[in-house]
Amino acid sequence: MKRGIDVSMFVDVDILKYKPDFVIIRGGEGVAFKDSKAAAYAKVCEDHHIPYGVYWVLDFSSGTSAQHAAECLRTVRNLPGRVRMGIWADCETPASMDNVAVAEFCQKIQDAGYYAGVYTGINYLRSGKIKVDAFDKWAAYYG
Repeated sequence: MKRGIDVSMFVDVDILKYKPDFVIIRGGEGVAFKDSKAAAYAKVCEDHHIPYGVYWVLDFSSGTSAQHAAECLRTVRNLPGRVRMGIWADCETPASMDNVAVAEFCQKIQDAGYYAGVYTGINYLRSGKIKVDAFDKWAAYYG
């Protein structure tokens, strides 16, 4: 089993302390918000040969799936190195629970040449609130 960590601007993380096999970095949210630490975390990963991926927090109250995907791709293209662990649609709020829009976001990411998947809580998957069959899922499970 591989061990990874999830990092964002909300916590100062010394990535090297955890010796992860991979890192997933919060890229941003919606159509106008970029995570202020994403580039720094990506640089640490690149400098130390740790594969990283990006998750993008979806909020369809602030724009369409196409707008979210365009902003995500702009952000990712400006990160150091290469995203090797995929780009993940983060669906954990009611404003992100539109399965058609989530699938459209993932398809646009995939069409741009990246691996795309859906990140959500295990309960959302079990309840069927998030049901996007064409893409892999990364389920948060706490406890």
